Parts: sequence; structure tokens; C-alpha cells
Amino acid sequence: MSAVARWLDLGWRVLITVFSWSIFGSGLVLWAIVVLPVVAGICFFLPATRHRLTDATQRAVGLFVRLLPFIRIEVDDRRRLASGCRVLVANHQSFLDPLIIFSVERRVRGPARGYLFRTPFLRSYLQFAGFYVSDRGRPAPLEKMRRSAEDVLACGGSLLFYPEGTRSKTGELEEFGMGAFRVAQEFGLPIQPIVVEGLDRAYPSGSVVVQTRWRARVRVRYLDPVRPPFGDGPQRQVVRALAQRIRTQMEEELHEMRGDRAPCRSLIQPVSPGYGVLEPPGGELPPPDLGATRK
Repeated sequence: MSAVARWLDLGWRVLITVFSWSIFGSGLVLWAIVVLPVVAGICFFLPATRHRLTDATQRAVGLFVRLLPFIRIEVDDRRRLASGCRVLVANHQSFLDPLIIFSVERRVRGPARGYLFRTPFLRSYLQFAGFYVSDRGRPAPLEKMRRSAEDVLACGGSLLFYPEGTRSKTGELEEFGMGAFRVAQEFGLPIQPIVVEGLDRAYPSGSVVVQTRWRARVRVRYLDPVRPPFGDGPQRQVVRALAQRIRTQMEEELHEMRGDRAPCRSLIQPVSPGYGVLEPPGGELPPPDLGATRK
């Protein structure tokens, strides 16, 4: 393939990346400056409308994600959805993951990384939607988790957790933290495992620009929910066994989904698990080993 074609491909992907995030950033600023004051005034006089306004905002974010020019979202096995309040447990490969969940779920809240709260406009949305700071490597904010769970039980919705605690750099599942499973055990909430596949090619961790030329297929697959009671014995033992059980199910499902995915439509080989950054035009990348098992 010629160097000109490679540069054109890179230029196109940079263009759609800048365009997409410009739209998102502009919408976020508009929401914080114009919409939020109005919403805050309505909630002050009519507190019961807060959750409806949060739902409307998340639907707007979900619509933006579905209109992105570099991904196409497909949802599998909605029949497996647990009814009522749930703890959503999902794998984490890209910073687009939460936005993907917003596009298929309603009234979602839960923990978020601290760096997301450093931007005033984004912080205003996260706090309004019911998210709170929880960083990997620091003690879990148990009281905030409990208040969030109590809010979900009172008003409906779901708690969203990424138990890996951060984006996977290899595309494989990392070890799970216990917070999501502790909350599910304590409040008797069903756990809804969700596997998102495709973002490791479209917009992987460590990539500045999107890695596919056209709309890459991103699949959201619901696994069978795990309902309480989760087992007998000490809470710590039950929670650890539950986390390991769900992690194994999600890992097997992720490998199965990768085994039958279609080739990526791009002029160059996208970043694959283990590469981290895009090689400039003119070099060749070896094919990704998508079937490799986690070591």
C-alpha cells in the first residue's frame, strides 16, 4: 500500500476524531453554561423532576454516541436483562465505554475516576447524574457506594461498575476489584454482566485518534444475570468467589465474541492489544493475536 494512501487514511481518521470530540465538547460546555442553571432551578422548586432530567441528559449523550462516524453499536441478548434495580458490571477497554453504556441503559450512576472531575464542565454533569470519585489503588468509598445504592433502590436505575478499575492496555480482562460485588451482596441487588467488544480496535486505550476508517462494529452483549442469594459463608469469601465467577464468565464470552468478529475496514492495520500507539505511515504492523489467552 502506498505512503499516500496511508497518509490519507491517517488524515481522515484525525479529521473524524477532531470533529467528534469537538461536537461532544461543545455540547458539554453548552449543557454546563445554559442547561444546568435552568435544570438546577427546576430541581430546586420540583425536586421530583431531577431523575427525569438526568434521564433526558443521558439519552442525549447516548444519541451522540450512536451518531459517531467511526462506530456502529449492536446490542445482543436483551432478553437476559434483569428487571428492576441492578448492578451493571462491564469490561473496560476504552474511555468510550461509559458513553456506550449510556446509549443502551437508562438512569445509570456509580463510581468514576478522579481525573474526570478535574474539568469543571464534565464535573458538573457527573455530579448531577450521581457519579462520585473512586480511584484504583485507594480505599473504596463505601459510604458513597451505599448512598448511591440506596438512591437506586428508592428511584430506580442501575449502578455501573468497571471492576478492573482502569482501561485494559492489553485488551484482556484485568483482575477485578470487590466494590461492585460487595454492594450487590449487601443490598441484595442482581448483577448484570455486560461485555463490550470492538472498542479495542476502534478506539483502544493509548490511542489518540480512532483506528478505523469506517464505522466499526461495537457489540454490547448481556450475559445471564446473577441473582441473590450469592452463597453462604463469610461475606469476604462470598464476594471474592462471586467476583471470580463473573470474571471467568465475562472472559470466556469476550474471547468467543472476538473469535467470530469481522475483519476491520481500514486502510491500515489498527492498533491491537499490546501495541498501545499507532505506527506512522510507512511501517507495517504484524497481525494481532486476538485469540491469545491472558497470562
